[in-house]
Amino acid sequence: MITCALATVGLDRCRARLVASPTLRVAVAEVVARGKDGSLLTMRKEQPATGVSGTEMFESQFASIVRAAQLREPYVFV
Repeated sequence: MITCALATVGLDRCRARLVASPTLRVAVAEVVARGKDGSLLTMRKEQPATGVSGTEMFESQFASIVRAAQLREPYVFV
């Protein structure tokens, strides 16, 4: 969530919600972005919640944000 905020509108203007529940059967990553021009971008990915989720879910979401924002420099978060 912090990464998305830093890569887009900043910490003060970004709103995020983290939901953790042992009853969930799927891991969900969802991003909703609203543009100044009224545009709306919604991305959602679900995958079975078996064991520890790999990094591919976050990397996929972040790569979509980078492409949508047409960022020039590659961003790498470790």
